[in-house]
Amino acid sequence: MKTNTTSLILIFIVFGIFFTCCSGGYTSWEKNKTVRNIEFDKLRYSVKGKDTTTIIGYLKHDIEYKQYPCSKGWIHFSKDWKLKLFCLSRDFEINSNCFKKGTWIRYNDKEDLICVFPEQTLIQGHLCRGGGGPKGITTSFYPNGRLKSFYPPEDIEINNILCKSSCIGPVYLKEDGSLLECTLSQDVNFNGVTYSKNTRLNIEKLKAKI
Repeated sequence: MKTNTTSLILIFIVFGIFFTCCSGGYTSWEKNKTVRNIEFDKLRYSVKGKDTTTIIGYLKHDIEYKQYPCSKGWIHFSKDWKLKLFCLSRDFEINSNCFKKGTWIRYNDKEDLICVFPEQTLIQGHLCRGGGGPKGITTSFYPNGRLKSFYPPEDIEINNILCKSSCIGPVYLKEDGSLLECTLSQDVNFNGVTYSKNTRLNIEKLKAKI
């Protein structure tokens, strides 16, 4: 009976190791670690198979990393040590946009800029909702710095269409600043067709139907 039980335990251990290696996971936290002259309270790696995908750390102090002012606390890097997620330790300009201290900055795999403002912030004439920390309400940008998507704190009119304030569906803009997509705050007639309030409307898709 002991032999059978021992065998089952070994099988589960081997299966667990195999599953973790195949599906991905995290390494154990390394405490009081210094890497690339950066002091971390703790550091660990996100892995998939045998490859590192993300490096996650908790900074002991504010740092300047590749000209970015990063606040003490959580920070994420790509496997080749490019910044993926951090909080600004002071006001800072990125692509001609001024971001306040406390703004969370995130770069996705396409290196598009996504941020969470600490409070409502005016960007390119549009008031953008903020708050919620690194997983809070996001605002995104095109590579050239133009506003791409945001959550307005109040209903907002763009190109004669009243867009609804919502924490679920953002307002999307084209690179020229005109409206691309939003949730309607009132009925709208577009090319002879009436779309009711609360409809999710994509201008480009409607034009493609013409």
